[in-house]
Amino acid sequence: MAGRMNFEEFCNRVVQEINQEKALGESVASYEDKKIRVTERKNGRSVSTGLEPKGCYDWYAATGDFTRAYADIKENLRTAMEEFHEKVGEVRLDKKSIEESLHFQLVNTERTGEILNHMPHRDMGDMSVVYCWQVADEMIGKITNQVAKSMGWTEEKLYRMAYENTRQVNPPRLESMGNMLKLLGGLDDMTNAAPAQMYVLTNQKNTAGAAMMLYDDMLEKAAEKLGGDVYVIPSSIHETLLIPAGITEAIEVQDLLREMNQTLYPGDLLSNTLYMYDAHAHELKPADVHPIRTNSQEVYEPVFRPTFVVSAR
Repeated sequence: MAGRMNFEEFCNRVVQEINQEKALGESVASYEDKKIRVTERKNGRSVSTGLEPKGCYDWYAATGDFTRAYADIKENLRTAMEEFHEKVGEVRLDKKSIEESLHFQLVNTERTGEILNHMPHRDMGDMSVVYCWQVADEMIGKITNQVAKSMGWTEEKLYRMAYENTRQVNPPRLESMGNMLKLLGGLDDMTNAAPAQMYVLTNQKNTAGAAMMLYDDMLEKAAEKLGGDVYVIPSSIHETLLIPAGITEAIEVQDLLREMNQTLYPGDLLSNTLYMYDAHAHELKPADVHPIRTNSQEVYEPVFRPTFVVSAR
């Protein structure tokens, strides 16, 4: 589109911004072979890592939002550097420090792709639970199979530890849509127009807050506020939207979710599936978007049945 940078101009600007603001410490960014690379001087030798920014550029080309694309590239580069340091032993893996900041996040399984093979994770519909810890300020580390093995942690052990810890590291927040818009500085016209029967479930930092849907007691609170079963709309990795299950047909909400995802930043996409929380059974499962059936009715298996959750509250 007119006025927007081409791929090479985009990459050069990213490099310039990173180096000017020292966004990655003393590391130096460069653009080489259609990749943005970061080079560090360690122990008398230069080491580098890099990534292909095509996905972020495609987002920028479609929306013109350089700030968001730039932020995502920085985060991806930080992750790449962290993974490299882990391999060469630069990051100290202190068991106590990891346990203190251990938490889980929800990601889109398909988009995360092959990297899940190298990480302990738990499938949850078309999403996956992954495990993280705070490496440093604004740097999140992912628990790899190698780290889990070295610490003697099974995936079940990680889930239980992260379940206890996540809401302490970043407590949950359940707000009406109107209140949430006010907290985020929304205009009065926006907050007044917010649906009265829509709630937002996230965390206090509004970052990676969709994981709060893993807590049965938070969904139970939403069900109490909304008067029964709840449609859980995984609107992004940062939050879920909650509405009464009886307010409209599931197929309409499913279509709305997929329309929303078409305009969502790719890195924030969580799921194309509408879920329903059964308040009586305490089960979260894909919503039946085909309520009228004749001879056969598809049976949806719950994403989770909270077994140890009640005692963990």
